[in-house]
Amino acid sequence: MFSRPLELRSPIWPINADILHNFTFINDSTIATLALMEDPTSFGEVYHIAGEIITAKKFLTIILNELNSNLKLKVLSRKFLTLAGLLNPNIRKLTELPYEYQNPYILGCSKFNEKHPEFHFTTCSDGINITLDWFKNHMQT
Repeated sequence: MFSRPLELRSPIWPINADILHNFTFINDSTIATLALMEDPTSFGEVYHIAGEIITAKKFLTIILNELNSNLKLKVLSRKFLTLAGLLNPNIRKLTELPYEYQNPYILGCSKFNEKHPEFHFTTCSDGINITLDWFKNHMQT
């Protein structure tokens, strides 16, 4: 989602970019997981760490806007993914997870929030800017 626009290639998303999806900044997931690991009362319990809920189209539009890019999002159809998956094992994996791209993919994190009310998730906009900075500093040209 980040490398393609930085390489001046259109970002891609499978099946439907207009459904709601959880986007969680990886640093938030790491910090939240460590907080749970440090609390013995969390052991054996199931927690979801879920960030902002927006559409993939909006998420990718934020990326393109931050890059001042005119690129357009390309949505890959399920039929295309099925055919491409015959040749590419990475694409084949996408066809095994259609529920993530055909229906809203929203995880509830109220259990985590109740346990750690002091925790604040990074906004998509801030997470995107931090991630773009990382990519710019680590991508090989």
